Amino acid sequence: MQVVILGAGGHGQVVANVLLAMQAAGSPITPIGYVDDDAGAQGSLRLGLPVLGRRADLPHIDHDGVIVGVGDNALRRVLFDELCAAGETLITAVHPTAVISAGALLSKGTVVCALAVVGTDVRVGANVVVNALALLGHHTVVADHAHIGPGAHLGGEIAVGEGVLVGLGANVMSRRHLGAWCRVGAGALVDKEVAPRATVVGVPARLIITGNVDSMIAEEVKAMGAT
Repeated sequence: MQVVILGAGGHGQVVANVLLAMQAAGSPITPIGYVDDDAGAQGSLRLGLPVLGRRADLPHIDHDGVIVGVGDNALRRVLFDELCAAGETLITAVHPTAVISAGALLSKGTVVCALAVVGTDVRVGANVVVNALALLGHHTVVADHAHIGPGAHLGGEIAVGEGVLVGLGANVMSRRHLGAWCRVGAGALVDKEVAPRATVVGVPARLIITGNVDSMIAEEVKAMGAT
């Protein structure tokens, strides 16, 4: 199965590494390269894989599946929706060193990176990133387009809303709820519910700002049009 990665930046190369590790472990998935609208990326090699063109070139590249390699949640959602509307096949990528426990389910377009642990009966939505060394405790539910950062640990029975970002090394205590599009800062300890669109930091986590996800996504779309 020939797969194209949408995005050749840092996170795109993380995704490429997951796919290459899968291939080396015997998976039929073969990453063939990237598409990226960055003019400076055109014709370059990233992890030995070529940048094959821009996003508009994707229909003209022979491939069987696509995966989004963009870390920003709002932009990743826009690109994911664009690919789905175009009828593309979104694949799921799981590094061979990750642990996917009994009963866990991963939806399309999701990436699980090296040494991550997805616990018993966890449900992970579409287009989610579970980054390296992250832990999702038993019966946790993660909605679409979320990003669980490197080394973040979530206890059991947690509800993670759409588009949530849990930062590097953050910890979320069991049976808490993270509202849609909220952000948990690196190293934070969440001991109570986090409201939608809120940003919390610190130990214990405290509110510092509440944002507007609609304007955030609009800014991402505008930036895409400018590239």
